[in-house]
Amino acid sequence: MRIGVYDPYLDDMGGGEKYMLTLASCLSNDHDVTLFWNNSEDLKRVNRRFTVDISKIKLASTLASV
Repeated sequence: MRIGVYDPYLDDMGGGEKYMLTLASCLSNDHDVTLFWNNSEDLKRVNRRFTVDISKIKLASTLASV
């Protein structure tokens, strides 16, 4: 199954973001999970803070092509 995850406050690095990434990490063990976010550096910072394995999660930009 393909699953898309979006959290507009990912760069806030709060508790909700920890739970969202934990859920995405668990789902990525058996499914194709994509996180919609524009800045890969934010994702690295969140990963270090929460120590959640996001290695199987793909990153896709939310910016529309013109």
